[in-house]
Amino acid sequence: MTISTQDYALMAGNAYRLGALDETLIPIPGGWQQLSGPLGYSKDRSGFEAVAYQRGNEIVISFAGTQGLLRKVPDTFCEVNA
Repeated sequence: MTISTQDYALMAGNAYRLGALDETLIPIPGGWQQLSGPLGYSKDRSGFEAVAYQRGNEIVISFAGTQGLLRKVPDTFCEVNA
């Protein structure tokens, strides 16, 4: 089965959970479910987050990346120094 670009986008957005409120969390696309246990969601002190989703025999792992201290730095600062 083909995975749509929209499904990938929703899963990518859903992976950003640190500091998110339940009402601002991007939903998991229909037909997909988060794997349970530590394989389903992982985070560490650096701000790295990963979520694994499954639909039938398909699995997608979505990474939020590291944010750590940069979460507190305005985006404009990060873009200027990139």
